[in-house]
Amino acid sequence: MASSKRVLNFATQPRQLLASSEKPSFSAHAAKDATGKLTVSVILRRKTRLNPSLLGRNRVTRTQYNATYTASSADIAQVRKFAKEFGLTIADSSTQRQTVLLTSTVAAMQKGLLRLA
Repeated sequence: MASSKRVLNFATQPRQLLASSEKPSFSAHAAKDATGKLTVSVILRRKTRLNPSLLGRNRVTRTQYNATYTASSADIAQVRKFAKEFGLTIADSSTQRQTVLLTSTVAAMQKGLLRLA
């Protein structure tokens, strides 16, 4: 006789607290001073999407990886243009890490980033 698998539905199960797992509820802090410094990381897309089925099967050299999978310099140029337009400073950028770090005052970040929303 074949055994039947029972699928659990966690949404309908009673909640069980684990010791020390409860966190205090979030409370919004007062607005940060507009002259305070803020740094954000902008994560860039890859030139070519990774194929998960090939991960671990095909080895590529660092040069092949950089040519195929890192962020494009065109995307970094777009972030640089955006940063310049809103008075943000680029603290660091890397095509290999696919990241651009933007630093500025809270007021300048709000002006630039709220425009994107």
